[in-house]
Amino acid sequence: MKTLIATLALLLAVPQAEEKKAPTREDMRRFLMFAVFEGLWEDGADLAVIKELRKKPFEYFIPKCYLCDAVRQGIDVYLAAPVAALGDAKGAGLPKPIADALKNPDRTPRLDGLRRLTERYVLRRFDRVKMSDEDRATMESFLQEARKQGMSVKEDSFGAFCPSCEGALRSKPKK
Repeated sequence: MKTLIATLALLLAVPQAEEKKAPTREDMRRFLMFAVFEGLWEDGADLAVIKELRKKPFEYFIPKCYLCDAVRQGIDVYLAAPVAALGDAKGAGLPKPIADALKNPDRTPRLDGLRRLTERYVLRRFDRVKMSDEDRATMESFLQEARKQGMSVKEDSFGAFCPSCEGALRSKPKK
């Protein structure tokens, strides 16, 4: 009897596995922020090139856009990370076409470079987190919803597309 009671007490003391929850809107924000941070880190993006995106944020990011904010946060975390902490994990740099686009003196190629950078990292993150088909569809619907909201606050003067939104949804800008 003592063994039975001890076994029951042990089973009750062991934390039970939590029920898996569907992704939330806040999970979407973290998903995108970590996608950008991890991607920049793994690629070993040139800090000087990435800092340029933050010098004139409203040139590249739509104010009050949920997706732009998450991409900006990922960039900020990368820029704030101590170089020594990145150590050997840093890659050799951004792919040349993306790096060249981000260094271009014209704004349109830089926007497309940011779109391609975001797309690259979102695809990589989806592969890494191995979501169920249902959770992936939920996450993509959150991204779609956030894109609609972001585009609704985009000023016409910003341009035809938002690089964070288009990149997060792996879509090409509309001409």
